[in-house]
Amino acid sequence: MSRREHPMDVCLKGRGIGQRLGEADRLLWVVARPRPRPVPSFPDSPRPSACLMPLLPHRTLTRAACLAVVLAGLAGPAHAAPLPKGFVPFAPDSVWNLPLRADAPLQPGSSRYMAFFNQQVARYGGYINSPQCGTPMFWAPAGTPHTSVTLDHPSYTDPALVQAWSSVPIPPDARPANCSDRNFAVLQPQPDGTIKEWEFFGAVKSPTGAWSARWGGVTEDLQHDRGVASSLSWRNPQGDRSSRFNWNVTASSMSTIAGTVTLDELRERQIHHALALAITASAKGRWNWPAQRADGWLTDRWALPEGARMRLDPSVDLSRLTMTPMVRMLAEAAQKYGIVVRDQTGGVNTFIAQEPPAGTPNIMAPLLEGQYTMKAMAAFPWQHLQLLAAKTCQGFSVECVVSDRAALDVDVAAHGGLIRLDTSNSVLNQPRAAVSWDLNGDGSFETAGGRAVVRTVPMDAAGRRVGVRITTRSGSTVTAYATVAARARAGKSRRPA
Repeated sequence: MSRREHPMDVCLKGRGIGQRLGEADRLLWVVARPRPRPVPSFPDSPRPSACLMPLLPHRTLTRAACLAVVLAGLAGPAHAAPLPKGFVPFAPDSVWNLPLRADAPLQPGSSRYMAFFNQQVARYGGYINSPQCGTPMFWAPAGTPHTSVTLDHPSYTDPALVQAWSSVPIPPDARPANCSDRNFAVLQPQPDGTIKEWEFFGAVKSPTGAWSARWGGVTEDLQHDRGVASSLSWRNPQGDRSSRFNWNVTASSMSTIAGTVTLDELRERQIHHALALAITASAKGRWNWPAQRADGWLTDRWALPEGARMRLDPSVDLSRLTMTPMVRMLAEAAQKYGIVVRDQTGGVNTFIAQEPPAGTPNIMAPLLEGQYTMKAMAAFPWQHLQLLAAKTCQGFSVECVVSDRAALDVDVAAHGGLIRLDTSNSVLNQPRAAVSWDLNGDGSFETAGGRAVVRTVPMDAAGRRVGVRITTRSGSTVTAYATVAARARAGKSRRPA
C-alpha cells in the first residue's frame, strides 16, 4: 500500500474534507497520525566510523559515583522512572515556554484564518490524545543499558541520525504509543548536567530485543534547545556531523515532546507551556516558522499552515466560561503561552498529552467530569483564537530561518513602583545565550542579564534611553533601544493579566 493509499486517505478521498463525518467515523480517526514528509535528498556523507559511542567529558568520577554505577549494573536493567516533578523541556524563551504579551503582533488576515479553522473544528471536533496515541516519555536512570536503534526509512538514510541512534539508553519497559504512529521518547540526564532526548517514529522492538524506527531525532541539550530540529540540536564528538532541520518525529520537525501535557501537569491541573496541536488538515506547500517542513494538502488561501502559532484573545475572561477542569487547563495555557500547530490528522483536532504507562489509571478521566472528551472539548473557546504573526516558508530543501530582531517594550509595573523592560516580542531563530543591558544610554551594555527576557529598573529611570543586546545560541547578536516615558505612571503596564 503506498503512502497515498493509507486507509485514512482513502476514507477522506471518498468523503472530501468539506463533508461532515458521522460520529462513528469521527471516533475512528480521533488519533493524530503524524506522517513525516518524504525527506529531501542530501549529498552523501562519510560512513559512520566503527566507534560511535559518545565521549564523556574529561572528569574524574567520585568514589560514590563510581559505586553507584557499579551497583546499578549489578541490579540489572533499570526501569523507566517518572519525569521529575515540574519538568518542562526546552529553553525558557522558546516558543514553547515564553509567556505571550497582550500586544504580540497578529498575522494579517488572522480572523480569516481563524474562521477557516473554526469550520474544521465544527465538522470534526476537538480532542486530547492521552490514553490513545499520546506521547510516551521514558526517563532513563543512570545504569540503563544502551542499545542501537536501526534507521528503517523506506527510501532515505541519514548517516548523522544513524550515528546519533547508535547508543540509546532505552529502559526495558519502554513501549511505543499504542497506535499506528508507534512514537516514543527517551530522556536521560548526562554527566555534564544536560538532559539528552531521543525520539522515534514507527518504532518496533523485535522478538530478539532489537529496536528500529522509521524516523526521529536527538536533542543533546534539551533545556537550552528551541524544541524544533536544527543543526544545533545534536553534534557528534568529532564535530564532523550534526543534526538536520528535517529531524524529529512530527511532520513539522517539532519535537514529539514539545507542547505535550505531562502526567504531572494533569495531576497539578496546571499547564506551564504552549500546547502542541494536530489539526484536521493543513496548508499544502507552505509552513510558518518555527516549523521546518509540512505534510499538508489543502490549497485554500486561508488554510492554516503547520507551524502556525495561535493564542486565545487575552481580553477574554476565562473565569466566566463553563468548562471542565481539563478544558480549562488547556484554555488557560492557550491564553498565556499559545498553541503551535505541529501536524495534521485527517480527522479530529487534537491536543497532545503524555501517554500513561500500560496498566495505570487514566488520570485525565476525572478532569473531564464524566463527559466524553469530544463533548467536553466543545466548550473550548475556539472562536476566540487569534493567529500570531510569523514568517511563511516554502521549499523542503531549505531551512526555515527568521531574521533575528530584538524588540524592547517599556511597561510600568502595576505594583512596586518599578519599570519593566520586556524583550518578549523579539524574533529570534535560536534561544538567547546571553543578554546584556545598557541602562544609562551610553551604548556600552554594561549590565549582564544572563538569559533573562525581562528586567525591572527603578522609577527614577523615567526619561532615560535604555537598550538591550541579545546574543543567540547560533552567535547572532541584535540590539534594541527604547526611551522610558518621562511621565510614566503606575498601572499602565501592557503585560497580559
